[in-house]
Amino acid sequence: MTTETASTPLFEDDPILGSFVAYFPSYRLRLIIQAAVLYAIPVLALQVLFAEVDSLLIPMLYAAIALLVGWYVLHQWNREVTVYERGFTYRQGSQIGYFRYPDIIRIHQKAQRVSYFGLFRRDSITYTLNTEHAEVLKVNGIYKDVSKLGLLLERKITEARQPLVDVDLRQGRTVAFGEAALTKEGIHYQNTHLPWADYDHYAITGGALRLYNQADAEWAAIPLDALDNLMLLIYLLKAPPTDDLSTNPLQTPAESPAE
Repeated sequence: MTTETASTPLFEDDPILGSFVAYFPSYRLRLIIQAAVLYAIPVLALQVLFAEVDSLLIPMLYAAIALLVGWYVLHQWNREVTVYERGFTYRQGSQIGYFRYPDIIRIHQKAQRVSYFGLFRRDSITYTLNTEHAEVLKVNGIYKDVSKLGLLLERKITEARQPLVDVDLRQGRTVAFGEAALTKEGIHYQNTHLPWADYDHYAITGGALRLYNQADAEWAAIPLDALDNLMLLIYLLKAPPTDDLSTNPLQTPAESPAE
């Protein structure tokens, strides 16, 4: 089976990773704009500084700048992520990695506002993925529609990791989410413990995950930057584990109750 849309080339399903879902190439228009800016600024500066200088060294400097900018663009150009039903491929130039969703043990999102020369500002999102084999993958503004790509990967990874987390909790293991952790007894953060029986609800405001107890008092405000696997953590907070986990299985995103 193959999949083709107006916005993507023809893709075949993968025999191991399953049906094709989406294709995310590098953001090549942005790369071209960046290359033009990176080339134009130093060249204009050289033209001003050496306006009265007649030397073959000047064109050689222009050529060197062009080579450096060209190397940067080519280094970023052939990058792409292809998402399938059971995993994804991660391409950097001629190197392609194949990854299954259950093998991604950590996904961390970091958002920030960046500025170019103090003139142009934009929001930047970086997703860092860690595999069980200690590999580190970066998904950032290099890719087109990085927000859509990151959310899609996080949803797929969350769906795949939920059964594994269920087993860990059943067996009494601690499941870490960055600086916070869950057990079947409760929530742990900064050497404090909130039993599930005392936990009431959560809210995400002011760049933090805020946890409230049964008295509707804020127990902790955890910065989002300090948390990993945030989507999975949210689903667990929506359906807290009980002492008998078999009667309260983890829910898939589609089944999660509305806040």
